[in-house]
Amino acid sequence: DVRPGRYGTIKTLNILIMLVLNLFFLFGIPFIISHNLPGAQWTAEWYRPHWVGYVFLSNMIASIITLLLLLPEVLVLKLEFDAAMFKDMFVYSWPVLIANISFLINESLDKVMLNHMLPADISDQEVGIYGMCAKIALFLSIFVNAFRLGAEPFFFS
Repeated sequence: DVRPGRYGTIKTLNILIMLVLNLFFLFGIPFIISHNLPGAQWTAEWYRPHWVGYVFLSNMIASIITLLLLLPEVLVLKLEFDAAMFKDMFVYSWPVLIANISFLINESLDKVMLNHMLPADISDQEVGIYGMCAKIALFLSIFVNAFRLGAEPFFFS
């Protein structure tokens, strides 16, 4: 079956398109404008330096191209509702939903409480710093766990 390889190729292409467009919006267009290359005046009229919307625009363009490439696969799908499968999925996912909601409350409530416990003039800044430190710690924890799951069976076999 060629579909997994095709999907992997299209997703890789999606990432490359997004990367190239981000680099183009961040570095390419300012280079065109500063060196007065063809189209520089027209580009300078609409270009806003360091606008975060270019990241979303890059993502949207890459996603549209991905959709167009996957359209032949999508058009042949026959969608039908299976009530028995829905019931099985709902029964299985209900406890997972409750666990995820409790996890989200546990992960978010500390920031809400910290925001109310700190003085109003510094609370937003301190909660932002705390949130970023928590994300860094979570990233490090995920990295360590991924290493353990991948490397420990190899070393201890």
